[in-house]
Amino acid sequence: MSQIVNTDSVMGSLREYFLKCPYLKDGLFNVDFLPSDRSYSIAALPANPVYKRYVDGGKIYQLMYSFTSKEAYDGDVRTMINNSFFYERLANWVEQQADGGNLPVIPGHNVISNDLTTSGYLFDADGDLAQYQIQMRLLYM
Repeated sequence: MSQIVNTDSVMGSLREYFLKCPYLKDGLFNVDFLPSDRSYSIAALPANPVYKRYVDGGKIYQLMYSFTSKEAYDGDVRTMINNSFFYERLANWVEQQADGGNLPVIPGHNVISNDLTTSGYLFDADGDLAQYQIQMRLLYM
């Protein structure tokens, strides 16, 4: 059964944006959910949603979020380098998209930037899968 995704929402728009990334391997792409098999997810991080307030009442909003994945974790140096390389390529892709003006599209909003706030890193390991993540900030009006 196919589900309709609300791409008018900030998280729905971010999901659509990342689905265009050529480095995503086979796997599910979720929001606020990372199952126990190989998959990807984006999730909001705690932060003040208002980045800047103007005296005329205008605001710039921010969404701090993480891109997280479950990857193979077997202690083999080749596997670990490949996991690290995925996040290196993902970071480069996000930067290239931003440099080219290709930002997430959020209907009714003007997206200002989508920047990395951390590099990719090993967040947690359990058995033969590990959770990696990279953190980012989306600014929009």
